[in-house]
Order: sequence, then C-alpha cells, then structure tokens
Amino acid sequence: MAVRLPSEELIYTALKDVFKGNAALVRKPKKVKELIEKSSSKAIKHLRRDYGTERILCTTKVLLEQGIFQSTLKAKERFPKICEVTHSQRAARKSSNAEAARCEVVAVPNVIKEQQAVSISASVGKSSVKPLSDKRTVNKS
Repeated sequence: MAVRLPSEELIYTALKDVFKGNAALVRKPKKVKELIEKSSSKAIKHLRRDYGTERILCTTKVLLEQGIFQSTLKAKERFPKICEVTHSQRAARKSSNAEAARCEVVAVPNVIKEQQAVSISASVGKSSVKPLSDKRTVNKS
C-alpha cells in the first residue's frame, strides 16, 4: 500500500503563516516539528489528523529547503493557482494605494515646509555666530 502524502499546495497554504519571518529559515527537523505541533490553526490540526505530523514534516522540509516559505515570488512560481490575486484583493489594494497617494499629497508639502524652516533657522543661526579667531595675542608689557 502506497503512503499518502499531503500535496505541497495544501501544506504551503496551511503553514505559510507558521513559517514566515525567521521561522522560514528553520531547517532542523525537531524545530520544524515543534512549530507545526504548536500551531493552533484548524487547518494544521486537520492535516495532522488526516496525515500525521511525520508526513506533513517530510513535505514541509522540502518546501523550507527550497525557500518557498521565504520568498513570495518562489511560492507564486510554484503554486500559481493559490497565489492568484482575487478581484476583491485587487480592489482592496487599489483602494489602499489611492488612500496612500492622498496621504502623500498632504504629507509631502508639510515635510518640505518643515525642512525649509529647519534650513532657514540653521542658516540664520550660522550668520549670527562669529567664528573665534585662532590667532593668539601676546601682551607685550
């Protein structure tokens, strides 16, 4: 009887939030297993119940070694279907970008004014301060 392994897509989808940041750099089987077992995700609990931790661990180690959890680009190349941006995600991103642009339009002139004010006060301060002469006078009395 063949051993049934979970698909890489299934593992990636369930574990992508577990193996992010520094956790995506983990390679030691004991630590990988610990992170999988510590997760409170329902998806991971179902995977563990259906396949067992050891089978999940095998596929997870392959994905970690290939840097799939580290790089969104690698994940998109490997799993184009699950990394597709939905229409609602595109709309949310567009809205977010528009809001960021509005904030930038307001913020940039304020930053420029502040920099000009600092520059003016610095130049005024420099002109009112006379440099000390390095010449020493000797009193010949």
